[in-house]
Amino acid sequence: MAKISMIRPDIENLIDEALVYFKARSISLLPPNATWDVRQWTDFFQRNPDRLDYFSENGIGWDVSDFGLGDFEKYGGVFYTVHNNTYSSLPSGFRMAEKWILRNEGQGAPAHYHKIKSEYTTNFGPGNLEVTIGGIFLDGTIDSTSMVSVEVDHLSDNYTPGDKILLKLGSYIFLPAGTIHSFKVYEDRSIVHEVSSANDDRMRMETIIF
Repeated sequence: MAKISMIRPDIENLIDEALVYFKARSISLLPPNATWDVRQWTDFFQRNPDRLDYFSENGIGWDVSDFGLGDFEKYGGVFYTVHNNTYSSLPSGFRMAEKWILRNEGQGAPAHYHKIKSEYTTNFGPGNLEVTIGGIFLDGTIDSTSMVSVEVDHLSDNYTPGDKILLKLGSYIFLPAGTIHSFKVYEDRSIVHEVSSANDDRMRMETIIF
């Protein structure tokens, strides 16, 4: 499949649309800079030049991504990272990240796992969020037989690799590091909230396409 490139206006339109949708769903927890234009960002970084590397290295702000797979309709999403800290910037107890994600019906994330990051993912709806579960061995190879333990709405349970868990409005799942998982949205668009240990996916995420 040939990868499809987006031009800047496409990305800006998706971000503007996400802002309108967040507001319509009463999600008003984004910081003020979520609505800044280029002039405001330029002014901010001119007054605070040390923040440019921090925002860039930690992925703070908007991101429109399809995980580099060239299929936004299937694997795309509009992300806003509220805060994030690298593994070297803070003591271990404070290495956390928070992001909001808007996905259209039918969109999701491919099967992947995080080598270090554990995450709480909550579905703010209105659509349903399907999570498919899998596991890996300590050497990083796929474990297709062993049960996988995850927590859903305060209840821990064991799942067989390939099991699908449906998160309706308000439900959450806790995914420990090393848990293979994929996401897909059904029955409407969905806003997803993720709180995790420090998010350093560029170095510590493996993507698997089944």
